[in-house]
Amino acid sequence: MNQLWDSFVPGLNPYALPEIRLIPHGAHGDTRYPSPRAARRSIAFVIDIVVHFGIGLGAGFAVSTVATERTAFVVALVVWTAASILDRTVVQAMSGGATIGKFVTDIRMIRPEDGGPPQFRLLARMWFKGLYDAFDFFLSRRSNLELGDETGSKNPKYPCAVRTRDLKHEPVRWVRRRDRVDPLRI
Repeated sequence: MNQLWDSFVPGLNPYALPEIRLIPHGAHGDTRYPSPRAARRSIAFVIDIVVHFGIGLGAGFAVSTVATERTAFVVALVVWTAASILDRTVVQAMSGGATIGKFVTDIRMIRPEDGGPPQFRLLARMWFKGLYDAFDFFLSRRSNLELGDETGSKNPKYPCAVRTRDLKHEPVRWVRRRDRVDPLRI
């Protein structure tokens, strides 16, 4: 029967199952997270940058009273980088996907695979990738940035920002890693 069918419709297998593609959590067009979030994400980014810069600037001014300007600049740069790393990796991983700016604008980051909060390893990788992209952009004078990879894409690679009210689960509590329940193994 297969040979007879293939002779009438070449390349079409009547017994093949249709391809089912699941929409990643938070991707463009995902109806599970209906609230608009692009402006909130931009505002959260600006708030985070201002907080990181303010912490670094404050440390630089504090050191400038007892050290040279060059030392104060280096201290400000190191503290700014440390504040950025801590906020975008440690704080975000421990708070269930919210940096200071995301907390103010009421959005959280979720994993595209299952909608859960992003893990520390992924957040650290994203921070270093952003650092590499920034150096590449400024040093090479060309853009290799993957803009729109999160909110404008139908298949995001990185965690997506969604409104907290759109999350269907309870707020994330501070839970030890070994006590977490894997939703895929229930």
